[in-house]
Amino acid sequence: MKLYELCPQIEKNESYIYFDKKYLSDIFDFFLMDMDTNIVKKEIPALAQPGLTDNLLSNQDALDAIINVPIFSENFVKKVGTIMSKDVTFYPCLINSKYRYYLGKIKTKCQLIDYDISEYWDISDDDDRDAEPILSSPVYLSNTSESFYIARDIKEDTEFLVSELFKDLIIKHKFNIKIREVS
Repeated sequence: MKLYELCPQIEKNESYIYFDKKYLSDIFDFFLMDMDTNIVKKEIPALAQPGLTDNLLSNQDALDAIINVPIFSENFVKKVGTIMSKDVTFYPCLINSKYRYYLGKIKTKCQLIDYDISEYWDISDDDDRDAEPILSSPVYLSNTSESFYIARDIKEDTEFLVSELFKDLIIKHKFNIKIREVS
């Protein structure tokens, strides 16, 4: 099955969703590191950068966040949330106190990255020779035998991709979501 990455729908500066600093650590821990936090017991407030106008926020089915957590529209979740429930759980998010979207906690994990040819930053120093290198330029696998709509890499928690099944949902429901095949 071919793999794809979600692409920015809007090619503008300042077109990300961001979160108040007091929530950022909990969002990262819960959505990326699979740690329990209290963040999802309420609707998560978020703000749009100025490049995301009211018109754009009303018409997008996926948005980019400053951390690598997928954000989907209410329209998207209503139409395919149940279909995708094996791979992702959706948590309500209110953008600019006005637009209801959903943060996706990706449950499915599999290898998406070719670790041998990806590039890493070596962060070790004289005091800490055992520090793990940090992925700087991932090289994604172009396909997988796994069956999923959306998955997070098994080692690199901040990396996720979508599949042909997800692409088929975009086409069928005419979602305003842009994807790019990885190679």
